[in-house]
Amino acid sequence: KPKSNKQAGVYNVPCMDCQDEVVYIGETGRDMGKRVREHKLDVRRKEVKSSFFNHITRFDHRINFDAAKLVYKAGDYIERRVVESTLIAIKDNFNLSEGNYKLGPLLQAFIYKHIKKKLL
Repeated sequence: KPKSNKQAGVYNVPCMDCQDEVVYIGETGRDMGKRVREHKLDVRRKEVKSSFFNHITRFDHRINFDAAKLVYKAGDYIERRVVESTLIAIKDNFNLSEGNYKLGPLLQAFIYKHIKKKLL
């Protein structure tokens, strides 16, 4: 049986300079702290596919990696990805990806209604 990971789920990382709490929204089945360290490494390596690197270079903004937080706990792979896709669709963010699922507005609203009470 795989060891359970209390940090698995959907997380966000805020921009320090954007108005209205614009964030990056991601999901991981691993430890969130490790995933955030990988994002920092992408910035140092100037990875052009990185949402963080693109946001920093395009707008000369700073990312508050220290304020990264888990917003939805989920060990299940599909649940994490559906929640991530929903939050990307309805929250202000600087993600380059729209998430793994293209959900219509009606389905997004339905999912959000059911997950918002579980948001941390």
